[in-house]
Amino acid sequence: MRPGAGVLKVSAEIRNGAVVTLISDNGKGIAPEDIEKLFDPFYTDKPGGMGLGLTSTKNILNSHNAEVEVLSTVGEGTTFCISFKLPPD
Repeated sequence: MRPGAGVLKVSAEIRNGAVVTLISDNGKGIAPEDIEKLFDPFYTDKPGGMGLGLTSTKNILNSHNAEVEVLSTVGEGTTFCISFKLPPD
């Protein structure tokens, strides 16, 4: 996100028997071919980045049986949708 112009939104909702946390920004967006690589170890497009942050995050979410979906439009921004299934009634 551009300094001074970035907008980060965090929200949560119940959807299809799960708590879904949505984390959205108005950054540069991510190309479809790069979304597939986001959670790969050592993948980064940041100078000086190590490419382990999202890999570690995904591993932690997996240990909690959470699912992650990334929605992005180049030039508009990105949304991470993290779903935690609710226990049955």
